[in-house]
Amino acid sequence: MIAIALTGCGDALPSDPSGLDAEVRYGKAPPVVDPTATVKMPLADAGLSLKSDQAFSDGTSSVYANGVCGVTARIFLGGSGDMVLLAGSPSDADRNCPAYPRKHKVLYPDGTSDLVAGGTMAVTQLQSATFSIPIGSSALRGFHVSTGSARCEGVHWGARAGGDKVIITRTSADTWHVTTQAYPNDQAVCK
Repeated sequence: MIAIALTGCGDALPSDPSGLDAEVRYGKAPPVVDPTATVKMPLADAGLSLKSDQAFSDGTSSVYANGVCGVTARIFLGGSGDMVLLAGSPSDADRNCPAYPRKHKVLYPDGTSDLVAGGTMAVTQLQSATFSIPIGSSALRGFHVSTGSARCEGVHWGARAGGDKVIITRTSADTWHVTTQAYPNDQAVCK
């Protein structure tokens, strides 16, 4: 089971994509600005197969914020609609940050695990200029977590790689919660 919360940062996150500024100026629509994102993973993670590094606590979550300690996170509103987080971006590295690169741990059903330093996470089709999840609603989407290990390059729920999709619940204009479906529809695959 996984549980994370995503928050979009910036003023380009309408609750409905039709609310995007579509004013035509000189024959061109203004470009869509891709907002930054923050990912929060629960500190109370017993029973979860995706665990944070427990750093940058807000009291209940480990916070992976764009621009902090090498984290780069964006929601690609102007393109795929995916939210992509890179936890060890050399170009955004704070060389004085003792937690760089940020980490996450993936636990496997056989009891083994991979501690991933500087990996990536991605939620597919979160929101774009042409689709969104209405506030208060949920949708099934893909979720990908890199591991970079010899055992498993990445763990994938749904979408292109197989496995069961995750539940994305939009709780406000700029916040989504990601959880797995109930067993037995909570299976991920190793790529």
